Amino acid sequence: MCSDPYRKGGNNKLIKIFHREGKYGFSDPLTFSSVVELINHYRHESLAQYNPKLDVKLLYPVSKHQQDQVVKEDSIEAVGKKLHEYHLQYQEKNREYDRLYEEYTRTSQEIQMKRTAIEAFNETIKIFEEQCQTQDRFSKEYIEKFRREGNDKEIQRIMENYDKLKSRISEIVDSKRHLEVDLKTQAADYREIDKKMNSIKPDLIQLRKTRDQYLMWLTQKGVRQRKLNEWLGLKNETTEE
Repeated sequence: MCSDPYRKGGNNKLIKIFHREGKYGFSDPLTFSSVVELINHYRHESLAQYNPKLDVKLLYPVSKHQQDQVVKEDSIEAVGKKLHEYHLQYQEKNREYDRLYEEYTRTSQEIQMKRTAIEAFNETIKIFEEQCQTQDRFSKEYIEKFRREGNDKEIQRIMENYDKLKSRISEIVDSKRHLEVDLKTQAADYREIDKKMNSIKPDLIQLRKTRDQYLMWLTQKGVRQRKLNEWLGLKNETTEE
């Protein structure tokens, strides 16, 4: 019996491959003549038939030749230490990517909120300007009327109301301009975050690939899962599914 590492949800898991009388498989009856034949079959078929939680396909198998090209150490312990190192590097890079992704998502939401607010400001400004035009037209008529009547108090009240309306429009326009400046700055930050994420992706993929090749090499050498867990910093509990 051996184990085949697979990856789901960003985590590495091990699934047992049974070998008996020259046949291989994940459960009885064993129908595959080799591990390669088994893996090639499950590149197209899901493992869910064995366990609903294993709704994955073995899309990216790594050949022994590829592993030997990557794994240069000459002892299991040395390979295990390198596995540990690559796993730590991968975790650190993955945390950095996750942090950027959270910032990317938050910034995207804030940008959308600012754009919505700017649209609301535009609508509000339009309403106030229409109101201001209407008040300006009627104010002239009433001011002329009250001037003939000598009612300076009403004239003063109309002018104060008109000035308040103009002042309010000015405040809204200023708020909108400040928001537009903030949006421009945040949009630049958003692009920079996206650039950083894209620069990290190749390193993250390569570290994961190398880590998984070391894990596969050790698994094929018959290293027990308890020992693999130690190198991966996992608790020693059942992880087969």
